[in-house]
Amino acid sequence: NNLRLRDLADLERYCYFVAGTVGGLLTSLFVGTFPGGAPWGSDQARETAMRERAVSFVLGLQLVNIVKDVASDFERGDCFLPEAMAEEHGFALEDTLDPMVRPRGLSLIRALFDRARKHLDRAAEYSIAWPADDGEGKSIRLFHAVPLALAYATLREVEDGRDALVRGRAPTVSRSLVQAVFVDALASVGDDAALRALFERCRYGAIGRCPRPPEPARITVAARPQDSPSTSSTSSSREKMQHDHAVNPANDRNFTGKVFVTGGAGHLGANLVHRLLTDGRDVRVLLQPGANNDAID
Repeated sequence: NNLRLRDLADLERYCYFVAGTVGGLLTSLFVGTFPGGAPWGSDQARETAMRERAVSFVLGLQLVNIVKDVASDFERGDCFLPEAMAEEHGFALEDTLDPMVRPRGLSLIRALFDRARKHLDRAAEYSIAWPADDGEGKSIRLFHAVPLALAYATLREVEDGRDALVRGRAPTVSRSLVQAVFVDALASVGDDAALRALFERCRYGAIGRCPRPPEPARITVAARPQDSPSTSSTSSSREKMQHDHAVNPANDRNFTGKVFVTGGAGHLGANLVHRLLTDGRDVRVLLQPGANNDAID
């Protein structure tokens, strides 16, 4: 019904009342499942910090949903983008889905990414801080880990920009990614480092990918027999090149120079860069100033 929010603080206030209060409620319920209602013993300062991060957990999820669903919300008559931020980026909220102002709209969306990611990072601390040495603690960590990992992955899809602010489309994660998150979360829930690694992979879009195809089988042929005395001792350079390639076809692709990658900040480019670095290559990347280059950083 033509909902409008004034600025970022107004947006976060809205998110708190529709979702943030749930974080405090869940924390109180979870604390009560531990003996004596004290999962962190007598450390009151830690419990206070945890309750503050509990609010970030649900605020982060809510902000991700908002930036993901801008187009569908707008078509329904709602827009959760702050008016002041739209003015700063040079467009009116009424024109949010106008293709002519889409670059400015995406710039606003990227500004909200930073805020959403800060909340998600605090939410990751909150999720990992629950004790993992008993069944209740692991269940609580799993309860938080799955939606948090999916939120990181969804934010990455929004950042990709192909489906953002386009009528009839919405950035979504694949079914294979969702399955991979559930499998990895179950395996990682009891290990802090493994859980952090899961969040990082989701943050940079490095989870749920198709397995790398196997290397093609190398073709080997018997060496060419020595020329008989009656055969001319001089063979054509083309024949020699064909023979060398048949013996070792990889020779034609060997090089030791620098590798220059354009579009390295995207999903495909970032994974290519990481693979090249893993292989020990000397890589140079072309990045666009002002773009989101987290995947390379």
